[in-house]
Amino acid sequence: MKINNVLSEKVLYDDKLKSILYSLKTKLLNDNISEKIKTEINFNWQKTNEIRSITLVTIIENVISKYIDNISITVNNHISEFGYFKDLDNSYELGLNILALAKESGVLKSLKLKDKISYIDDFLIQCIDAVLHEMVHYLQSKTRPKLVKVYSKNDYFNDKDELMSFAAEITSNLKSQGYTKKQAMDIIQKGEDEEGFKSSKILNLYKKMPKVKNWKTFMKYIYGYLEKWDDL
Repeated sequence: MKINNVLSEKVLYDDKLKSILYSLKTKLLNDNISEKIKTEINFNWQKTNEIRSITLVTIIENVISKYIDNISITVNNHISEFGYFKDLDNSYELGLNILALAKESGVLKSLKLKDKISYIDDFLIQCIDAVLHEMVHYLQSKTRPKLVKVYSKNDYFNDKDELMSFAAEITSNLKSQGYTKKQAMDIIQKGEDEEGFKSSKILNLYKKMPKVKNWKTFMKYIYGYLEKWDDL
């Protein structure tokens, strides 16, 4: 699908979210901090077989609470999603499934095979993407009375709120991987980069998404966030 054939549709992204995303990428992808998180994960895995890092959770909590009042960050490894956002009337809750994010990024497999991890950036990018996804839901909650929780996978991929959050997540992920805006556009159109590499996110995207009725809407959201590339 060519970008000039896609009608523009407003996506949600403001200065607060821009600041949160920039701060998380700057802090979590810093070599010294990522090394500390990796050390904590290796230590806790060898001691308890759990994937935990107090540094990771503290940084996420501190960054988000700097820009959003009355929000708490929770780790919940028993949910089916990577994360969730709850509007609790007078407060907010953002939950992250660290175990699922570790599995998605390959960290869990490495821990099980080698009892330690040597590379952690993919995992940290997954965590940042999950926060971005849920923060788009936060912005959505400010524009309507109440977000409706979607449980069915079929409903999930036809829900416009979820599609917008997923579009932001995908676009940010491509930038974090080091692609240019033009390369990201090519990947969205072709499903792979110029060397033929297919990321798991994009591969899963093209397996699932074209079957849903709101595919064109999703692509509008994708290109909406691509237009905000410099701010991601």
